[in-house]
Amino acid sequence: MSAVVQQLERAGNAVMKVASANVALALVISGIQCFMCIYTLVAFLRTPASARQGRLSYIMTGILIFVLYSFAASLDSATLLNIVFASSTGRDILKWSEETSTVDTIARIVTTLYIAVGDGLLLYRCYMILVDAWWLVVLPTLTYITMIDIPHSDVTYNMAGEGARVCLSVATNVLITVLISTRLIRTQRRLARALPSQNLQVYRGITNILIESALPLTVFGLCYAVVALMLITPGYSMQGMLNLLIANHAAVFPYHAFAALSPQMIIFSVTTGRSWEHSTAAEVTSPIAFAHTSSVLRSQGLTESREAFQSRSSIQEKPKLEV
Repeated sequence: MSAVVQQLERAGNAVMKVASANVALALVISGIQCFMCIYTLVAFLRTPASARQGRLSYIMTGILIFVLYSFAASLDSATLLNIVFASSTGRDILKWSEETSTVDTIARIVTTLYIAVGDGLLLYRCYMILVDAWWLVVLPTLTYITMIDIPHSDVTYNMAGEGARVCLSVATNVLITVLISTRLIRTQRRLARALPSQNLQVYRGITNILIESALPLTVFGLCYAVVALMLITPGYSMQGMLNLLIANHAAVFPYHAFAALSPQMIIFSVTTGRSWEHSTAAEVTSPIAFAHTSSVLRSQGLTESREAFQSRSSIQEKPKLEV
């Protein structure tokens, strides 16, 4: 057996191992999303009717992302089984993994759909908080629309289009996170002396949620985009191309997983009452309770209560007059 054949065999076996791990972990991610959807639905049903406004749309969006992700995972499982049954060597695995079937095309379309839904949710929340400066949302909106259009501009799957789509998706997430976080941090600083400390914790929590949910997606998306663009770059040896092919199969799973989990975490926070549903305008325009005023009122209330208690005690202890 020549050295080239040995390299192909090892690469094919490595691709099969990575693909099998991706399918197994995708089922785990589907289970996590199923739990989050059920939990948010139960929490919504237990919430009073007055507090349900605006949360149903988030729950439906989370269920849609869960259904699309699970459907794509099931299609990937079917593709993996077809490759296993049709292959007897590592070279066969590489050959069949590069073939594009109808199932693969449907899986990529479904994957594009739930990624678009997740990014659209972030874009919608960005517009809600920047209503007074809507022009700031124009750039992430353009990158979002371009990201959606790229996969459908050519029916044939190619790594150049995949790398460009991932780069645009990552750019959209970064822009949205920066805009929302910047606005919330500025609001928190501007109202730091006016709002009580318990209200300021809400703004800090929202910022942390957005940063924590978008950061993994941004990191893994950048890794996947770099690998996808390197695959179409000429000049690599056969061993280098095989290593990049293995790295591509390894990088695609965390990107797709967090493309579904990141919006799910935000939806989970909103529907469980740990984040805002519509916008922060209501929080900003609500009556301001100054800290020193509140302390004075509390001290006056305690003083009045103490005086009332003493007066009632003096009346009860007052001796009755004898006739």
